[in-house]
Amino acid sequence: MRITLMGALLVALMALPLGTNGAEQQSAGADGQPVQIHFPQRLRPQPAISRLGGPGNGGQGEAAKEARPVALVPRDTDNRKRSTANLRRLQQAPSLQEGSSCPGRDTSRFRKSVAITRFPLLDSDGAVLGRLDNVVRALPRMLNEELSSRETILMHQAFDRRLYDRAINAPTVQAVDRHLTRASELTRAMGVQFVISGVVRDIGVEDPGAWGTSAASWLGRGLGVANQQRRLAVDLFVYDGLSGVMVMSDRLEVRGEWDHAREAEVGFGTPAFAETEFGKRIGERVSGLADEVAVNLGCQPFIASVERVANERVRISAGADSGLRPGQTMELLRAERYLDQPQEYPALRPIGRTLEIQQVQPRFSSGQLPLEGGRINVQRGDRVVIW
Repeated sequence: MRITLMGALLVALMALPLGTNGAEQQSAGADGQPVQIHFPQRLRPQPAISRLGGPGNGGQGEAAKEARPVALVPRDTDNRKRSTANLRRLQQAPSLQEGSSCPGRDTSRFRKSVAITRFPLLDSDGAVLGRLDNVVRALPRMLNEELSSRETILMHQAFDRRLYDRAINAPTVQAVDRHLTRASELTRAMGVQFVISGVVRDIGVEDPGAWGTSAASWLGRGLGVANQQRRLAVDLFVYDGLSGVMVMSDRLEVRGEWDHAREAEVGFGTPAFAETEFGKRIGERVSGLADEVAVNLGCQPFIASVERVANERVRISAGADSGLRPGQTMELLRAERYLDQPQEYPALRPIGRTLEIQQVQPRFSSGQLPLEGGRINVQRGDRVVIW
């Protein structure tokens, strides 16, 4: 008996790790290797074109590829120690909140103005069952309601506007840098910073025969053996209003059961629609999509247009609704166009001057320049920015 106990004790001692205890192992694991976190594709920075500077490259301004910082992606990727620390903080964070997505930057405190347009429907035949052809306005309205509750977004409705002449070719590509002229036109008309549009590519059922009038179809639906799945596929695009450059794209894909009768006129977004499995899944996905848009746009610079200049007084197209308060300082950017390319979007040039906000209204503000606007050539159409 004593020999057996001694043998069991020796086996237990041999199984213990040598040279370190459990706490030391955990510390080594935390400091010895960089923490790797894989971001979803939709939360990674989107490439964009930055146009800052004077004439160059054939009069088109300096164009430089850059990654827009979104979510909590470390900006200083060359510094291994700092990047590892940032990733560890992200791993410990409870969620990706809009307010904490841009550490050390002021821009996330201000609400970016966003207009959302109608989403054209490519296949109208797929929307016949249930009369879901109102998706072109109902889906943008659903996304609008979700975005309106986000702290970083100030929504404007443009459900009667469309960005694409032919939705089948969307997103319209007019240049290598993917800018869309009509987005800039809508921005000037509505005074917004970003434009959201999309294309509904599919909203049909997987098996149209399941809703047939034959006895077999009726029996299949009654027994629950028929394929009553319906699918939704939507491409979403977010454009910078000043330049028309696409700053974000995503795809919304949903599949769920559609259990309404063949002759039912349900309509997209109605209470009867929301009660179906298909409608519930769309609601969940749209809510998640709104979070992604808010995080992406939350870290973009806050930009407003100069609307009027009178001596030292300047009025801009953003106010208290956007988070501006008296005493806020904004940097002035000159919007420059070139005579040989009048349709090209303007290049923005910092002029080394700031504007101090003094009076704030809900949708506009006025501030004071250090000199008369005419002396430093500040005019309508220029921009003010908070980085």
